[in-house]
Amino acid sequence: MNKEQILSELRRIEQTYCVGHGFKQYRNYYLPHDVVKNSTRLLSFGVNNDTKFENLVCEDNDAMQVKLFDPSPVAIDHWKSHDWSRKKQMQFFPIAYAKEDAIKKFYVRKGVWGASYSLHSNHLEDHEREDISVECLSLKSCMNKVNWDHVDIIKTDIEGVWEDFSNELLTNNTGVKYWITEIELNLGNTRQEGLQKMETMCKRFKDAGWKIYINRVRKKAMSELIFESPQV
Repeated sequence: MNKEQILSELRRIEQTYCVGHGFKQYRNYYLPHDVVKNSTRLLSFGVNNDTKFENLVCEDNDAMQVKLFDPSPVAIDHWKSHDWSRKKQMQFFPIAYAKEDAIKKFYVRKGVWGASYSLHSNHLEDHEREDISVECLSLKSCMNKVNWDHVDIIKTDIEGVWEDFSNELLTNNTGVKYWITEIELNLGNTRQEGLQKMETMCKRFKDAGWKIYINRVRKKAMSELIFESPQV
């Protein structure tokens, strides 16, 4: 499939499974304002050097607690060397999400400070990439680490590991109300395989009673979706 065919199929999947929304914008993500005001727990996986979303959510709710997970050097540096108005409501863990607890390789494009790390390396040639070894935990283990038995909102920007995360979210009772995620089609598989996995995921959530919204329409081979739990 060429680029135009990939984007056409991506739009078809979004239009088939997603509905529009009038949610409030928090930086690059959207959530219902009343849900943010009435929630107290946010998990954010994949921070890099941008915590504006989390900060804006906290500005809307003094009681919000945020747990940030990202072991990349950029994220660690951002946490240590920067300050922001609601940092006191947040806690940072240099840990990546994976479907099982393990030490894994985290890959990035060589020599590009600020580039996103991924557990997948198929998008980079051997000479283009470098890696670090990082601690990885499942969603259940991350929640155990912060002593939470439920979570209200989850944001994931985890560079191609969204399918594993979705499987765990559907099979574990986390109490989550909203899950916002980026879906990178080419990480860990081909873009065509990514489209097939995305449609399968959307169908599983819809069959389980979840509503799905488009966060933002992107003009490249990726999607941003918001999943609303049947518990809302």
